[in-house]
Amino acid sequence: MSKTVTPLTAQLVQFDTSVPFAEVISRLDEAVNKTQSGDIIARFRGGKTQQELASVVEHVTQEKDFL
Repeated sequence: MSKTVTPLTAQLVQFDTSVPFAEVISRLDEAVNKTQSGDIIARFRGGKTQQELASVVEHVTQEKDFL
């Protein structure tokens, strides 16, 4: 087995808002397509090819760049 390490750059974005917590969570759940991502691990396990795995991600992200 070989090991590959890929450095990543990340940004922490923080917003201060008067929007109620429940509304923030509701919007976040919608943005990450929570209703379609609940069984993503099981769907990953069923993937046998790179294309099948990519299809799972594309289904959940709906062409957005956040998962």
